Amino acid sequence: MSAVDDLDQIHLFLVNEGSNGHTPFAELPTPQNTSNGGESDTDILYGMLTGDGQGKLQKYITSNYNDFPFNLTFKNGFMYLAGISAGSMNGYTHPTIGQSLPYILKGNSDGNIEFIVYNGNPSSSYGDSRQLVVNDTSILQLLKTNISWSSVVKEPMQNDTEHYAFAQYDLNGSLQWVSFLGYSSADVPMFEEPLTLFESSTSLWRNRSRLPNTFDRYTSGQSVAEGSGNGVYQIADVWISPLTGLFQKIQYSSNLGGTESKRTDQMKELCTGKFGYLDRIFTTESTTPTQLGIQTSME
Repeated sequence: MSAVDDLDQIHLFLVNEGSNGHTPFAELPTPQNTSNGGESDTDILYGMLTGDGQGKLQKYITSNYNDFPFNLTFKNGFMYLAGISAGSMNGYTHPTIGQSLPYILKGNSDGNIEFIVYNGNPSSSYGDSRQLVVNDTSILQLLKTNISWSSVVKEPMQNDTEHYAFAQYDLNGSLQWVSFLGYSSADVPMFEEPLTLFESSTSLWRNRSRLPNTFDRYTSGQSVAEGSGNGVYQIADVWISPLTGLFQKIQYSSNLGGTESKRTDQMKELCTGKFGYLDRIFTTESTTPTQLGIQTSME
């Protein structure tokens, strides 16, 4: 994965296999550190290029176990990386060595690490980190899990089914709250990544998900549910307070109906109260989209 920062520098992150000897980029400067892993693990290789394409630095984000990157964003002059790791990467202590947990890494424009924090329940199985969103005051990580954790849960799990988990941190990496969104007797979809943004018009987090065909509405947030949506694959817009972690509103709308359904893959606030959506259109039960849909709306 890659992204461009405020100085037009290009930051590259990739999974670096031990079976290949943790080989670095030959085109970039010699790595600043060495890999901690052996031939059976994976590291993260981090490279940086200047705006004119010159190699600036290269380093390993590494532990003695498997380390994976999944999400990357830039905000407030800093880089934020999220993923899954089972080890203490670059000297930042993992609380349960050998068990994969979500992490968040914050780095500056010089490529230096400000912090790495780990969270989650070591008894759960985390396949990935679904999303990472940063605003001026907070970091929000979206995960999927069937086991609760933390003493700062604001919206509890409904059962031991797979839920979406929203974990908010301050910009120094301190966990502020965790809230779970799910259904009591069925799992949220395995491979979908519902979008989250910070909505300036309401100062709330807004998440949009497509419900599976196994339930009509979430059991979570029933007291704040509204909307006339019905049928399978409903669209659920969930507004969450950054201050409290509580669901403020869950609005349900019907999907396309018939043999087609849409899933929103991009969502952006174009200006205050106006939103743009990029949807993928699927035929019933298909995992491959057949069309793209673009729309804007005032809300």
